[in-house]
Amino acid sequence: MDRAAMQRQKRMIKNRESAARSRERKQAYIAELESLVTQLEEENAHLSKEQEETNQRRLKEVCS
Repeated sequence: MDRAAMQRQKRMIKNRESAARSRERKQAYIAELESLVTQLEEENAHLSKEQEETNQRRLKEVCS
């Protein structure tokens, strides 16, 4: 194998490794975003329930 072919082979291997690291980073980022979405959905549900309870309490106060 000549020098140019060896350099191409080396570059190809490094490129594959770099692409694999990039995919891993992307997967970690997506997992982090999915976790954040779940957390925010739970917080939103909690706040919506709280708001509904507050609205019901105010309605009772006005009607009383």
